[in-house]
This record gives sequence, structure tokens and C-alpha cells, in this order.
Amino acid sequence: MPTKIYTAFQLFVRQCLLYPLISPFLPPVNKVEKNYSYANNALTGTLECAEQKNYPADQQFIDNGDGTVSDLSTGLMWAKDGNGPGCNNGGVLGWEDAVDFAEALVFAGHEDWRLPTISELETIIDYSNYNPVINSTVFPNSRSAYYWSSTTYAGSPVVAWIVDLGGGGVYLGVKAFAYYVRCVRQY
Repeated sequence: MPTKIYTAFQLFVRQCLLYPLISPFLPPVNKVEKNYSYANNALTGTLECAEQKNYPADQQFIDNGDGTVSDLSTGLMWAKDGNGPGCNNGGVLGWEDAVDFAEALVFAGHEDWRLPTISELETIIDYSNYNPVINSTVFPNSRSAYYWSSTTYAGSPVVAWIVDLGGGGVYLGVKAFAYYVRCVRQY
């Protein structure tokens, strides 16, 4: 994958132009920025996309008929219904409770559920939809709200990456706050 080097100023301008209403203390990050660090007043890192196979949009997801959906592009199985057991019956949780909930979940004959990483969670964003930015036929009852990922922010152990399914942004959420959950597993 290509490598891109941003100066701190370039990143600041980019984020200000793309996300002008976001708190400067919890900036969003582009969905492909990974492994970045600050050195000599420059932000360096690799840019990479999640490994995906290309399927037509109408063939990417398979409804398993048991409350789950398999994503042929990523090899992930998702909880389907935002009000179902794999999504905490539509309830919100703090981050630690969300991690515990996912790891204890026994659903659709599987016991290896977990919170998705931020990269995994971003794979179900569908920018051809809005409010929520997810395919509501594939994932009914999804909220236009924040969803937890399992990915803790490297700069602070008290925040983790979240996805806003209202507009598709990726942000940092304080782990003590309560957000929605959508569990995932490898199939």
C-alpha cells in the first residue's frame, strides 16, 4: 500500500476543512491513516485500506437467516438487527461494558463475538445512504448515532475510536460515555 507523509500543519488544515465543527481535542481521522507518529514536527505513517474483495453492492452481504449477515468482502459476520441481541437489543453501553458484552455474547450458535476494530466497523459504512450511512435493508434498525469500536486511541487509554452512522465520520469517544454496539466475528 502507498505511504503518505503529512506535516502536522497539513493534517491540521485537512481536518479543519473536512471537520470544521469537531472539537480540536478529539479530532477525527481519515479511515485509512494507520500507525502514525509525530517526529520533528511531522506526522508520519502508512496509509492502508482494509483488505477487501470487490463484490457488487447487492451481492456483498448474505443474510444468514439467523439474525446475522456475512460480508463476503471481508469475511466478517455481523449482528444484523440494531434492536437484536447482537446489538445489545438497541441499548447503549460504556466502552468496557460493550467489550464485556460482546465477549460474553452467545448468539446465532456462536460464542466468539467481539467488538469490531475501527477498520472493520468502517467497512459497513455505505456513503450512498445518509442518516444512517449504512444499508438499512441489510442492517435494519441501525441508529444514526455513534457506535463503539474495540480500538483504543494510542494517545490516551481513556478514549476509543467510534463511528458516527449519522454521517459516516470517525471520531474519538470517551470510554465512560455510552454508545451503541454492533458485534462481529470471523466466519
